[in-house]
This record gives sequence, structure tokens and C-alpha cells, in this order.
Amino acid sequence: MKKIKLFVSVLSLLVLVSCNHKKNVSAELKATLEGLRSNVELLQGTVQSAESKLSEVQNAEYENDSVKNSTIQYAEQALLDAKTQLETAQSNYQTELNNAGVTEKDVFGSSILGGVTGLLQDGADVVKDGANAVKDGASELGSTVLEGADAIYGAGADLVGKTVKGFEYLGEFTSRKLKDGTELVVPNKGFEYKLVDFIEGDDEVSKDNWFDLRRIVFTTGSTNLDEHSMAQIENVAKILKAYPNVHLKIGGYTDNTGNADNNKKLSAKRAEAVVNALVEKGIDASRLSSEGYGSEHPIASNDTPEGRELNRRVAGRVTQK
Repeated sequence: MKKIKLFVSVLSLLVLVSCNHKKNVSAELKATLEGLRSNVELLQGTVQSAESKLSEVQNAEYENDSVKNSTIQYAEQALLDAKTQLETAQSNYQTELNNAGVTEKDVFGSSILGGVTGLLQDGADVVKDGANAVKDGASELGSTVLEGADAIYGAGADLVGKTVKGFEYLGEFTSRKLKDGTELVVPNKGFEYKLVDFIEGDDEVSKDNWFDLRRIVFTTGSTNLDEHSMAQIENVAKILKAYPNVHLKIGGYTDNTGNADNNKKLSAKRAEAVVNALVEKGIDASRLSSEGYGSEHPIASNDTPEGRELNRRVAGRVTQK
């Protein structure tokens, strides 16, 4: 009996210590960590919402296979984007914790990161080759697909708002017809839409007219394009084929962390990888060029994780039209 009481006492003490395992941190650091933690929690909800929406559209009835494939494609893309944002938010949060030399439990007494990794790994293969689902008959899909795609993609944006970088820059899905009759269904604030606007507009070619390719993703720490980047690569290739006189330059950028020379080399290789992917899609290499700028030309402050995330990007500009 005494042994049992002793065991219970020790167990109670361990529980008490565990529950009070918080370290004192500065108010400024805690506020920063709370913001990053909140981002992770918001995005966990976004991923769950996108997963539910994907399940819903997969089981829905459609008037034809084209509408079905297109709607599912955009649901898959919405889920991918949510998971990508979640991965970035998780990484930013963990980096700040590591830099401060503390753990989640040190600061908050509990952890939300444990379930995130598995969630990301489980969802890594969610987006298939949906970009190829919409064939030449895209123009016949009508407003049903456009409204469905916008509602599905918007689910993530509505939950996250502008606290997470990415969603707010893409806008609503809409149909855009190219010169050769090809019809794309793309976000109205995304690269493809802006590129066609510039090509068809009266603005002269300028070194300042860069547009970000926000759906181009690389595997972490490498110059290899993630397979999910292919949807945007395919769209850009279609645009270049529709406007054969247009030449395009791709620029790669990083944040200001790490070695400057290495960053410039990495950004150059990533820009080159985009060019190579376009060549593989049938675009003549003579119409394409690339350059790595490293941490030059930031579009946001490098003092915050969110700003550094925005600065790590690939962009493109027209050099001839």
C-alpha cells in the first residue's frame, strides 16, 4: 500500500511539473510566437476545410465529365495551396522557437506542431495531374466551373484572410481567352492573367514590369520544381504559344538569410529550372532567359518571417512582344 501511495505521489508530482513547464520569455518574443502559432492554427483549419470540400466535390453529381474533372482539379489545388501555406507557417514558427532556444511547451504549456507534420505528409500526394484534366473543351465549361472553382479556392482565403501571404494575391478564378482561341481558367490577380493583360495592352516593355509566379514551388532546399508547379508552367507555355513573338525573362529571388553568394546561385538555378520546364513544354529556348538576383529587389521586409516568405519567389517579365 505504501508503494502504491508513493507511486501516486510521484506521478502527481510529474504531472504538476509537466503542467507548469513554462519558461519566462519576453513579452515581445511571446507576442511574435503567439502570432506565428495563430497562423499555424488557422491554416490547420483551412486544410481541414479544403479536405472536406474536396471530399464533397468528389462525391457530387455533375452534368458531364469535363465539369467534374475541372471542379475536382480546383478543389485539389485549393488543398495543395492550403498545405503549402501550412508547411511554411509551421517552418516559420519552428524557426523562431529554435532561434529563441525554447519549445512550444516552454512558452505555452502545450504543442500544436505534433499533428502538423503527419497532416502534411499525408497530403503530399493529394494533387494529381489535375492540370491536364481540362482539355481543349475548356470554353464549354461555362460559369458553373468558374463559380465552383472560385468558391472552392476561396474557402481557404476566407478563413485565412490576409494574415497568411499568398491567398490574397491570387484573386478570383475567371476565364481568359488567348489570341489563338485557347481558354484558361486562372486567378484574375495571378501571373497568367497579368501576363496576358500586358501582352495585349499598350504598355511598352520595361525592366520594371515583373509579375510573381506564386504557384511555382520547389522542393525544400533544392532547385527541383515540385510537381504541383506544373499547372502554372503549363499555363505559361500555352500563353507563349498563343503569342509567338513574346520573349520572357524569369528571375529568381531569395530572402537575406544565409550566404549572399549561395543565395544568388540558388536563385539563378531555380530561375533556370523554370526556363527548362517551359522548354520541355515546347517553347523555343531562344525566347527565354533567366537570372538569379539572390536577396536583391525585396518586395517586403526581411525582418519578419512573413516578409522573408514573400521575398523567396520566382517572377517573370516580358522582354519582347
